[in-house]
Amino acid sequence: MQLLTLASVNRTWRSIATRHCSLWTRIPELSLTEWGMSTIRKTKKLFKLFLERSGDLPISIRCEIDKHGWRTGPKVARETLRMLTDQCHRWKSARIKMPIKFIQELDPIRGKLPVLSHLEFFGTKSMVKSSGEYLLDHFSDAPCLREAVIHTRYIFERVDPTFKVVLPWSQLEHFSEASFSGRSYSDLVKTEPQNLRKLVYKVQHIPSFFLWDQITLPKLEILRIRVGLPGPSILFHLDLLTLPALVDLEIRGTFAPADPLYPKVLALIRRSRCSLERLALDGFNSQEGVFSSILALCPKLTALDIANVDSAPLHMLALDTGSLAPTIPKLKTLVIRSRKVEGVDSILDSKALVRVIKSRTTGIPGGGACQIEPLQEVNFVWDDDEMLHLQLALLELEGESMFPRETPESVVRHLASTTRAKLKTKIFYSQRTLKDHLNVKLHMKLNQQLKGLEQVALAEGDSRVLTRTGLPYILCRLSELQPRQIPGDVTFRLRSRAKKLCEKWRPFLLQDVVALPYRWYYLGEGVARLKWNYNDKEQTEDWTNIVGVREWEKTPFAALRYTPWLWAE
Repeated sequence: MQLLTLASVNRTWRSIATRHCSLWTRIPELSLTEWGMSTIRKTKKLFKLFLERSGDLPISIRCEIDKHGWRTGPKVARETLRMLTDQCHRWKSARIKMPIKFIQELDPIRGKLPVLSHLEFFGTKSMVKSSGEYLLDHFSDAPCLREAVIHTRYIFERVDPTFKVVLPWSQLEHFSEASFSGRSYSDLVKTEPQNLRKLVYKVQHIPSFFLWDQITLPKLEILRIRVGLPGPSILFHLDLLTLPALVDLEIRGTFAPADPLYPKVLALIRRSRCSLERLALDGFNSQEGVFSSILALCPKLTALDIANVDSAPLHMLALDTGSLAPTIPKLKTLVIRSRKVEGVDSILDSKALVRVIKSRTTGIPGGGACQIEPLQEVNFVWDDDEMLHLQLALLELEGESMFPRETPESVVRHLASTTRAKLKTKIFYSQRTLKDHLNVKLHMKLNQQLKGLEQVALAEGDSRVLTRTGLPYILCRLSELQPRQIPGDVTFRLRSRAKKLCEKWRPFLLQDVVALPYRWYYLGEGVARLKWNYNDKEQTEDWTNIVGVREWEKTPFAALRYTPWLWAE
């Protein structure tokens, strides 16, 4: 650990470090997992050291328990956890991850949390009986608790018994829930917490809401709701809310074209008299006048995220720079999503989108009293990755002067498209059976695909085609796979050649990033970004965006890939 290294430099440094108790208040994670139990003695020794050197100051703790680790040494695990709970009066921040079957091990902390202000509780899978109610009320008496994150989405296997969480709802300022049935949301909102500023609600199946009176949350700034089934039931709940301080609204779910999502949102904005800065909506806009009214009431909007967009909303988003009151002049980020409807993809009106982009980038005149902000990026999120790349290709063809035209005979364009499809199909999204590893013809085809790319001499502007098709991303992921995961790798060294290609192309890609007025980034399966170059020349960041990262779920881009069906499984 860096702190222990600092304390071991010499006597002077050690003396300074040990005298400053505040340096030792972040306690090392207590891991009672299958792997963590192998080093439990070292963990206990380190835990005691930090407790001693932190004095009497409030501490931040992290604890993870799983059933496999507990079985390894239940007595040692219980003793170690008791060390932690004995210090509960000092907990200022707590992050606890455990199966519900071990929740009784937290019984000693009830009523002994005088300084706890931040709580994160993650329930891991448990085999429990289907009957009865399971209760998490250990944090109900915490007078300083202001922020709580409760994640119980996957807490049970095979069954869904009743699970109830009890917290001091009225004093919370931030609350986030991700669960199967979302019962905590009702308990929170009914208390009308006057200082609540952020509310995030993710639920697979929405419980039946009571018909409450009108509810006003005067300080709520962020409301993000993601629902599985049934999606429309949450819409009628919006009629009960008044949120005068709201600036960030997100409503996601499985909505049908007839569901009144947009009218409900418009009514909420009018009733609350709020001015949104971020708006994210799934569903369909069946009434043109409703969408235009929403935009007119949100002049400060900087981020807009909409799904299944047809031509009419795009025409509304085109900026009229000659108007005294242009539509959302502060817009910086636009997210366009395509959801399959009965297995059919929606078609993007490329010509209308190009008009929106040009009006908000190159079409903005210098100066101006309305202080129009230029559009910085457009994100595309498609359920079908192949359809995404087809739409992006059509977008560039419609771009005229905004995008340099490709010639139909472009070798790079053809190779990039065919190689991306071949590598994805045969390496990333197949089961890679024994038959594939013995299929010499398949190995030869993969070898020929890479050989074709190795023989291409990149010219100026070719990087645009490569990044739009996501080929650098695919090659980088290929090079990171384990040995023998790829059919034909032993014979043709596909992984090492993919890595060399990325390094060979890197100077050209980064050079074009600086030279071109815009950049394409392929962020992952079904997600691409078009970003304008406003003198941003951070090449390290650009390269990371071009080739992506291996652990997608840990990046900020992971939120873009959300689909409501993930919560409806």
